[in-house]
Amino acid sequence: MRWRFAVPLLLVCACSRPSEEECRRALLNVQKIRGLADSPNAPDPEPAVRKCRATASKDQVECLTAAKTDKDVAACQQK
Repeated sequence: MRWRFAVPLLLVCACSRPSEEECRRALLNVQKIRGLADSPNAPDPEPAVRKCRATASKDQVECLTAAKTDKDVAACQQK
């Protein structure tokens, strides 16, 4: 019976995390800024997307998606 209370709590926590697509957009933007977008040596984005979903805030992801320079990226990571 206790699980009834856990489900709404999990749903609330999940809503505050960025989506997979939001994380992927942010990651691809950072790769573009750092010159890795077209590189065959670019790392596989999927592990970074999973880490982003687990640890990043929506504000950080939105900031990284809007970043234009490496300095912007560094500022986003401080949030």
